[in-house]
Amino acid sequence: MGVILNKIDGKTVCGKVVTSFGRFLGADEYIVVNDTIMNDEAQMGLMHMSITGGADFDVVKCSTYAKIFADKDYYGTKTIVVFRYVEDVIACMDLGVEIKELNCAGIYKENKENATVYAKNLVCTPEEVELLKSLHNRGVHLYYQPTVQEKAEEVSDLLKF
Repeated sequence: MGVILNKIDGKTVCGKVVTSFGRFLGADEYIVVNDTIMNDEAQMGLMHMSITGGADFDVVKCSTYAKIFADKDYYGTKTIVVFRYVEDVIACMDLGVEIKELNCAGIYKENKENATVYAKNLVCTPEEVELLKSLHNRGVHLYYQPTVQEKAEEVSDLLKF
């Protein structure tokens, strides 16, 4: 089957991703994509503690994920791919990764100046809005859905583009 969810989440693999989406979708693999997070021991520890039910888990750089995508070299049959930042999504797409849909309910404030709160977990700088707009223009369906229990909303409606 392959990828069942692409999500941006600055908290990466956290309780919401695993307990809400992972359980509901029956995920058996989680891939976190970011070029620097593997150097953050605290974040790596939190991610490992979040994974339950024997699911496979990997943290990879954008270039490595592009190779996994090209070779269809997933460990699981129902994979959730979590990009830490919008920039990670762009980098992967520039390397040939195809993304048709992207859940954007995980863009947090994280000490950003000039950020606007568009929804609870959608806090973007003007630069991030432009990056999301560019993904939209590339044909990626962007939606905002913090949990499976909540109704999905169009990011273009929330950000007004």
